Amino acid sequence: MLKEAYNSVIRFFSGKDNPTAIFIFAEEMVLGVYRALHELGLRVPEDVSVVGFDDLYTAEYMIPPLTTYDSGIGEMAKLGVENLIQEIETKESGESVKLRGGIIYRSSVAECR
Repeated sequence: MLKEAYNSVIRFFSGKDNPTAIFIFAEEMVLGVYRALHELGLRVPEDVSVVGFDDLYTAEYMIPPLTTYDSGIGEMAKLGVENLIQEIETKESGESVKLRGGIIYRSSVAECR
């Protein structure tokens, strides 16, 4: 995944109309993205804003720390297991639950320009 992310950034930024932001759906790819941007002489967030998904434990230790969307995956897993156990024990369908995520603002995003 890292190599693919790296290669994608190199490819995307080889043209004239470069993006000003990147959204990474799998934060495991961030290292490849950051490295490619660095090698291209682009700064995060001054030249390119970067946002991740799911707030992996490494996000706050990136340089700069990664702004990310926290989908509440931990809570989702906990509720899923509890719901499954209830369904097994009662033989009845579990309840539907809506979870709300949120953005964790760190230093990898610049103001819109």
